[in-house]
Amino acid sequence: MNIEQARKVLRSSHDNAAIEEAQHVVTQYWRGVIHRAEQDGRDLTGEEDKTYHDDMFLHRKADLNKLNMNGLSRTDIAGGTAIDLNHGYRFEDEDASPIIRSGQSVVPFFRSKGLLEHNTAERGLSFGGFCRAMVLGARTDAERRALSEGSDSAGGYTVPTNLLAQLIDNMRNRTVVMRAGAVTVPLTTEKTHLARLASDPQAAWRSENGSVAESDPTFERIEFTARSLAVLVKVSRELLEDSLNIEASLINAFAQSMAVELDRVALMGSGVAPEPAGIANTSNVGDLDAGGAALTNYDEFIDCIQWLEEQNAAAPTAAVMAPRTKAALAKLKDLENRPLVLPPSLSELPFYSTNQIPINEESGTTDNGSRIIIGDFTQLFVGVRTQLQVNVLRERFADTHQYGFVAHLRADVQLAHPESFAMITDIEP
Repeated sequence: MNIEQARKVLRSSHDNAAIEEAQHVVTQYWRGVIHRAEQDGRDLTGEEDKTYHDDMFLHRKADLNKLNMNGLSRTDIAGGTAIDLNHGYRFEDEDASPIIRSGQSVVPFFRSKGLLEHNTAERGLSFGGFCRAMVLGARTDAERRALSEGSDSAGGYTVPTNLLAQLIDNMRNRTVVMRAGAVTVPLTTEKTHLARLASDPQAAWRSENGSVAESDPTFERIEFTARSLAVLVKVSRELLEDSLNIEASLINAFAQSMAVELDRVALMGSGVAPEPAGIANTSNVGDLDAGGAALTNYDEFIDCIQWLEEQNAAAPTAAVMAPRTKAALAKLKDLENRPLVLPPSLSELPFYSTNQIPINEESGTTDNGSRIIIGDFTQLFVGVRTQLQVNVLRERFADTHQYGFVAHLRADVQLAHPESFAMITDIEP
């Protein structure tokens, strides 16, 4: 299916499978366009920006059609309310943030809130150019207006929302948990509450003229708290003045460092303030102990999937592990020394690796254990505040003629359904 065929399906099809294939085609198409634009160090053109948002509208409209085909009306998602078809969660406030799926941009959300009036190309702004202007001065009217409007009495700058959207999308593209399916929740307030369905109502058989048994669903509340994530990037004055790609390099440096840390806390966060609790340290996540041994087959994966099915969880979207573990699995051989074939139930499960999964966990008498996290990552929510502050350190690195840029992004991590995740722990090389 090509992009034009996908658009046609999203406009008119009533076939769930065809819609999902078309959504995947559109997502992959725009990932490629955005990646090529980043490689060229440019923003999307005006025409690309318009087409992108037209395609995202079709993508969201198709989601509505799928909800209708599953027996949910459009009113179920009115006013920004989000409902998951497997584990019902919804934002409590009518004006609460909508969820943003993996592969979708945050730009439509910012625009819907009246925070994004123009695209970055039209305004002549880029995140890297904004940072550069903090030190060397503005080169364009757009940069002058942004610096003037965003400066504060302490010498910091509030990044314009359109540039923040650019940074967040760049960061999300680099985050393993986002590629695995995690959901982004823009946080427009200090605290955002999410009501999740803790237990389903139970159906019961009844005799003719008999009473219908009462069974109420149980809801519980989870709370996003915007926690501060800070990063320091040092740049020499010579690079700021002379480098042709410094603007692209600055946004890449910020996005990469924040992506790495968000990956770590989403997977392994301790939960000890100010750090959010990640999957590994959240209650009710499955834990299957490998017994301090190396994996010799895929039995532990099958056991994890069985556990997830017993919790009525949706099919897992990914397995995330350390590079050491992924390489070890790729080297598994059968009795005839051929690469070990994946069981059918794992053949379509993506394996992702990140060095944010440790390989030095205590395991019996050793300290070289690791783990694999398997689950439906659409149940992992990463909340990101819709404000970003950048301060310039002019004196701290003056002896080396460098400037420091300190960015403060506020974020949080929550699991909509912890039972949608399971771990294989105590894996040794």
